Amino acid sequence: MFLVNSPIVRGENLRFREEGVREVISRVLLPWVNSVRFFLGQVTLLHKTTGVQFMYNPHAPVSENVMDRWILARCQSLIKLVKDEMEAYRLYTILPRLLDLVDELTNWYIRFNRQRLKGGDGKEDTIAALNTLFETLFTLCRTMVRILREDTIRIHADFSLTVLVHSFLDREPLPNAARIHSRRSFCS
Repeated sequence: MFLVNSPIVRGENLRFREEGVREVISRVLLPWVNSVRFFLGQVTLLHKTTGVQFMYNPHAPVSENVMDRWILARCQSLIKLVKDEMEAYRLYTILPRLLDLVDELTNWYIRFNRQRLKGGDGKEDTIAALNTLFETLFTLCRTMVRILREDTIRIHADFSLTVLVHSFLDREPLPNAARIHSRRSFCS
């Protein structure tokens, strides 16, 4: 992942720095793995407190929660960006956007929805929030599998809630235009 964002991708000289690798690990991989672990912990908590076994529902209606709609729209924007930039061979533009999404997921979505995810607003709202978090994390896995194949498969393996085949990960996610909203639609 360090090499994808390095000057060598732009045809410049490579200046390998261990700090660059550490930065990628600390800013992308660790928060991403911690988000997956947080999600799994909340699924366990839901089962313990309500007896409900969480199952991701890809056909669930889109939540009315603004934060849910926002993070899902960000995921769709990332999918579109990755598709467009990989087709144009501009891999170096992907990592900064991935960093932004991981940062927004951990520092905004999870932080502001912690009570919802822990069951503070009722079982149905908790399931909707968990569904959104799962979809976001899973979208990150599917989108980034071309850049971080081994790490993505390891992270995906933590999702022991679903049974998937590696060939499913090989399919490129396509952006859902209906979920891409302008920034103004969230403010109104």
